[in-house]
Amino acid sequence: MATVCHHDIPLFLCDMHTPGERQHFSVAMLIALSCQLPSNATIGLMYDVGCVLDRSVAKYNLIPEIAPRLSIAVSVFHAYAHQFCCQIAFHPWKCNGFGKSNREGNEWLWSSMVDMIAPERMMSVSPNMPYTVRSTSPV
Repeated sequence: MATVCHHDIPLFLCDMHTPGERQHFSVAMLIALSCQLPSNATIGLMYDVGCVLDRSVAKYNLIPEIAPRLSIAVSVFHAYAHQFCCQIAFHPWKCNGFGKSNREGNEWLWSSMVDMIAPERMMSVSPNMPYTVRSTSPV
């Protein structure tokens, strides 16, 4: 999982060791990002399932210090796969602050790294590294 800026430059990478995207990865990356920004900075988050994350943040009060300055939208490509009410509430072209860009920087990032995915996958669990085996190859 990755966090990229408005210009599609990678800021944070998260090594996911479980199948599927879990919300705690997104929350952890939001916390890491907010630590690098001024405390009054607005954070605009585009996430494939941003609607689900937005509901969880509100329902469980996950990140109370960040939530008031957090604006969540669903990326353009994924918005059309969501229900119509979700498209109205979370489509970036309908949310303030996101403009008309499609914000598919993560998709671009992963497509540029496709040749490195198979060699970087976890082949077996090492007793010294319980989650993943890291490569020394440059990114």
